[in-house]
Amino acid sequence: MEDIRSSEVLEKEVLEDARKRAERILKNADRQIAGLEKEWKEKKESGLSLLNAEAASRKELQKRETDAAFPLETQRRKLKFLDGVFENFLSGFFEKLQEEDLARILSERGKSFAAFFAGRTGRVEVSYSGIRPETARRICSSLLGKTDGEPAEAQGFQGLIFTGPGGEYRYRLTVDEILTELREYHRKQIMDALWKERN
Repeated sequence: MEDIRSSEVLEKEVLEDARKRAERILKNADRQIAGLEKEWKEKKESGLSLLNAEAASRKELQKRETDAAFPLETQRRKLKFLDGVFENFLSGFFEKLQEEDLARILSERGKSFAAFFAGRTGRVEVSYSGIRPETARRICSSLLGKTDGEPAEAQGFQGLIFTGPGGEYRYRLTVDEILTELREYHRKQIMDALWKERN
């Protein structure tokens, strides 16, 4: 009987001990869970803060880029408009130009090369396009003196092309060449004159 009682006491002690151990394990598990929850919450809040900071940074960068691009876009549009005005003026000017005025412009421009032609020997061949034959002959004689032959009619340009013996040199006295020169070297002066005239 004593053995049964001591066996019951022992069993109670074992069960009590097991219960206490289980409670400690559960408390420890609760502490670990609470720690993990706290750590996860901190990471979540830190991650959200980081995402919010990145979003704010991207938004600020986008705003700065937009603010910076707006004046550039305005400037780009203005330049495009001014370039259109310039190109319209040039094409309109040469379309409306009387042939006599064009001949004077071509002769004046060609004078800078007249000395070059004078110092060369051999026959210079001349082709013309977009002007009358008599205008071509008059420009040739003003630049070359007397010519050995008639200027030959060609196509694809407006003005004259002078070719030295055997293709030794070629001088283009054309509207396209004048336009290129005006675009490259005289754009500002023309634009200033245009705006002064408009104001």
